[in-house]
Amino acid sequence: MSRKNDETWKYAYRCWGRINMVLGAILVLVSLPAMIAVRNHHDFEMISVYLMFIQLGIMALTIIPTEIFLNKRFTKKGIKR
Repeated sequence: MSRKNDETWKYAYRCWGRINMVLGAILVLVSLPAMIAVRNHHDFEMISVYLMFIQLGIMALTIIPTEIFLNKRFTKKGIKR
């Protein structure tokens, strides 16, 4: 949907950026204490890799609300409602 025209592109990346800023702050607030809690664990490296992949998966899911916002703001042809 974001590739329909320049207006949808700009709107999508504005929404996506805001979602990622908020989500990034939440992930830092959750991940940092978790990493501190397991810093002396013998599998610290593996735990940190798992945490990173979980975070990447969560960040990839931000495409869904971005598409929802696009569909609320624009028609299927990319015309502003």
